[in-house]
Amino acid sequence: MNASPVVGPCCWKSVRISDLRPFACSIDWCFEMIETQIKESLQKLKEAIDSADAAGIKQSMGEIDGALIEHRREIHPQLKHFLKNRSYMKALAFLEGEADIPKGRCAGRKDFS
Repeated sequence: MNASPVVGPCCWKSVRISDLRPFACSIDWCFEMIETQIKESLQKLKEAIDSADAAGIKQSMGEIDGALIEHRREIHPQLKHFLKNRSYMKALAFLEGEADIPKGRCAGRKDFS
């Protein structure tokens, strides 16, 4: 029987949650890994916007969209809301633990999906 390769921290971006389930990973660790991946992509997006780097913007948005699609069930509902609505700076503020994120156009309404 072939053993699965051990995944080190240097290649965590290539790991999918479904790959980790057989190893009974901690759910909190999995959520933290996803949030770290999204946070890094949001930070790269912000830097790309600040430097007017179109290729960097496109790449970062692709990473964010990919994480949202792949991990939609594991992402915190508020973070998912920000990402789906492309409120990227609010998503970054949420991941950085800011408590006073300004309300947007929906002002807390629940009838959007």
